[in-house]
Amino acid sequence: MSRSDPQFNYRIPDHLKALLLDSAKANNRSMTAELNAILERTFTPSLPQACGEQADLKSLDKKLSAICAHLGIDGEI
Repeated sequence: MSRSDPQFNYRIPDHLKALLLDSAKANNRSMTAELNAILERTFTPSLPQACGEQADLKSLDKKLSAICAHLGIDGEI
């Protein structure tokens, strides 16, 4: 990010500003960099997030298969 990037004024409630500041400090970033990181995560699906969702689906599939097997029914949907 450079000084030539667009700037705008933004009103933020005190409690959100405090949370943003705490998060920025924890991640060793400025508040601007932290806000940009949050916005990037919000608007850009990340590989770890997608992998996590895939892992969740596999886990649910295994659980469903186990339940179907326990009930003696075909688990194919």
